[in-house]
Amino acid sequence: MTEFIINPLTTEERLQVVRLIRHDSRNNMNNLLGFTAYLSSELDIKDIDGSNLQAAYADAINVSQIMHAMSDLIQEEELYFCDQDYYYGNNVKILFEGIRLIYPKSKGEEIIRCEKFRTKDSLIHLVMSNFVKNSLCSGSANIDLIAEDVSVFPDAVYVPEGARAYGNFVALRVHDNGQGFTNDKPLIDRLTVCPEKGKHGFGLYFTGLVAKVLRAPVDIQSKPGDTTVSFYQPIYDSE
Repeated sequence: MTEFIINPLTTEERLQVVRLIRHDSRNNMNNLLGFTAYLSSELDIKDIDGSNLQAAYADAINVSQIMHAMSDLIQEEELYFCDQDYYYGNNVKILFEGIRLIYPKSKGEEIIRCEKFRTKDSLIHLVMSNFVKNSLCSGSANIDLIAEDVSVFPDAVYVPEGARAYGNFVALRVHDNGQGFTNDKPLIDRLTVCPEKGKHGFGLYFTGLVAKVLRAPVDIQSKPGDTTVSFYQPIYDSE
């Protein structure tokens, strides 16, 4: 039987997704036209070596994930899951490798007994990428990517409607040693209130939208030199 979940995003939230994608697409390497132009004009086949081929592959991953995320969040009323949407520990390892290609400073990795779970690859990729971008903006010298099975966790900053606050989860975390989050804005607002035009914080708001769709709690534990952001992907019995 094909499994699916209802997309709970409102029309206004879907419009905000367009705004967020447009914001990211200011970087030519985050949009299809810019990436195509790069391949056709800047990447001379005679000059290809391991380093720039790897960089082109990383950019291709990013563009692909952004396009898929846009489709899932904006167009779809029901998100259907196929075999490729079921993750194991090895899939998470591949996810982390793709993120490190785009953000080489995210070097650390720890995968602790990661059970099978159902998700959308593009959405999880962009959530973790946004966590890493936040770490880089905070001046982090060390960024660790972590995945582990958990059944108990502290009260999460954000538990979207329809999510459960207990049970089995895969915690996808980014830990860094940057300056941490400032106190000028409540953490819950960072995940649920869209920033004004020209402001920062679109990445965490995007994470809040994905959390709402996947019914995944999000937690932030932050202080200078020690910040962990966690996305709790639920594991359902039927999986």
